Amino acid sequence: MSFSKFEDRVAAHLDAMSPAEQRVARVLLDAREEVLVASAASLAAKAETSDATVVRTVKSLGFEGMDELRRLLAAELKQSLTIANRLTETLREVGDDLHAAFNVTLDVHRDAIENLRRDITPEMFRTAVKLMASAKRIVISESDHQARSQRILRHSSAGLASTRIV
Repeated sequence: MSFSKFEDRVAAHLDAMSPAEQRVARVLLDAREEVLVASAASLAAKAETSDATVVRTVKSLGFEGMDELRRLLAAELKQSLTIANRLTETLREVGDDLHAAFNVTLDVHRDAIENLRRDITPEMFRTAVKLMASAKRIVISESDHQARSQRILRHSSAGLASTRIV
């Protein structure tokens, strides 16, 4: 059976999987970038199962092994990463429906916030703030979608009197 996207492949196999394999499949879906570099053991820890279950899940999804899965995910990620591709896909999804565009915008931001809550612990945030507060210089790379965040950082950096914001 041929699948156009990894999500489709997982959806087609999910009901036939054991609960542990389903957890692995969800980790594979939710952490695709990490899957590209993570070991089966680290993915297993994330899914609270064994590395053998990770390998079994990958094979039950129709892959020969982790390397084949990584190649497919890398190809999908490469294709979907450009801003132009994402914008084109979003515009195709919503068409002329302003209500749908509004909802998609909110969903994107909600997902980003949920990812931050999942991926960034309060301790990591504290560490980043401490590092920035003690830095002699902070270099900020300019891009359109980051411009507002950069202005906020520059404005709020008044408390970092000895830090140069570049």
